Amino acid sequence: ISFFIFLNNIISCIYIRKYIKFEFKNLNLRKYLKSLFMILLMTNASILYTQLDRFFLSLYSPLEEIAYYGLAQKILSVIMIMSMAMITVSIPRLGFYLGEKMKNEYENLLNSIFSYMSFLLFPLGIGFMILSKEIILLFGGEKYLAAYFAMVCFSIRFIVGTIQSFLSRQVLFVNKKENIVTLTFFICGIVNLILKIILLKFKILGASTSIITTGISEFIILILSYIYAQKYLNIKMSFFSLKNMKYLLYSLVFFTIKYFLEKLGLNLISRIFITIILSIITYFLILILTEDLLMKEALQKVREMINKKLGIV
Repeated sequence: ISFFIFLNNIISCIYIRKYIKFEFKNLNLRKYLKSLFMILLMTNASILYTQLDRFFLSLYSPLEEIAYYGLAQKILSVIMIMSMAMITVSIPRLGFYLGEKMKNEYENLLNSIFSYMSFLLFPLGIGFMILSKEIILLFGGEKYLAAYFAMVCFSIRFIVGTIQSFLSRQVLFVNKKENIVTLTFFICGIVNLILKIILLKFKILGASTSIITTGISEFIILILSYIYAQKYLNIKMSFFSLKNMKYLLYSLVFFTIKYFLEKLGLNLISRIFITIILSIITYFLILILTEDLLMKEALQKVREMINKKLGIV
């Protein structure tokens, strides 16, 4: 994954030189160091928390707990990278609006991006949650079946962590509140450490409990960031309105689909495949029947693409 990210960056630099001229003379790199450090911190905060989990597990837990944690983390890391990429690409446009003092446009775009993110985030997170056992069996086999609950916990943390990252980057960082981002990460890093020590005290440190405590720390960052943005930056956000949370409610239908499919006694591959297909169809049907605005926009774009391919004006 790292190689392909590196390769993509190199190709992008070569390609963009056709349209943008780079000037490396008289650079004052010092003024960019703080921002670069913040980008590095925000990009790797989740990794730092994960490394703390692995450090404690390696010292105080059986080897199989580290294996369970590692397997669940590797599987979820793919969609985590995708979600982070989706968040990162919107930063320049949001920064442009703020730089031009276009706060209304910034708020509209911010809320719009979050809605689109919710449209995909909740079904992805719930989907991985309901298929945790099957995914573990597929990639790790019976010997890793105990990693099932760690996978469930990582799926929940994926949802929380993505929203937290969105608030830290698209809201606080773009509004030049790097110090607040650093402070919240530092405070919640200490909280995470204290929670790990409590787990050790009660002798319940394991893959799942480590993920839960890290998820709690990220949830606290989420809450603190949201409160600060509303109270001190006076940003109008509708992140947790019914308009966005309905995607979470619709995704809960996946549990019912999975429950009935388990009764059919299907083999592993068939169960995964049919669960995914039926969940996608059900999700889109609900969106169509409820006349969801984002679904209408998506269908309209599909029609336009088809018409363009067919040459229909």
